[in-house]
Amino acid sequence: MIRHRESKGVERAIVLCLTPSLKRQTSFNTVKIASNDATQRAKARKDLARGKLCLFFSYLLIIFVLMLIFAFVPFYSDDNGGMPRNESAWRTACDENDIKVLDLYGLS
Repeated sequence: MIRHRESKGVERAIVLCLTPSLKRQTSFNTVKIASNDATQRAKARKDLARGKLCLFFSYLLIIFVLMLIFAFVPFYSDDNGGMPRNESAWRTACDENDIKVLDLYGLS
């Protein structure tokens, strides 16, 4: 117990609870090998490496599939019936720096 005396004779007690039953974690490895046999330890290390490689390549496969999807699928669906978009009106307004027309298009 730690006592702390404040002004005007007021005394407060602060209790520190120290519990020796709480232990710090000592193992940093996620795979615990219970055997001392060298062949079983080697198999466990190989299995762990295979698992890591499997996760890595599955992640790469997912990223590759997403890149393929967005490489061929357009972000907008209205493509004007397969005709190219008419951009001439806002392109000329942009080239001429016509603020009023650009305001109408929402581009200023």
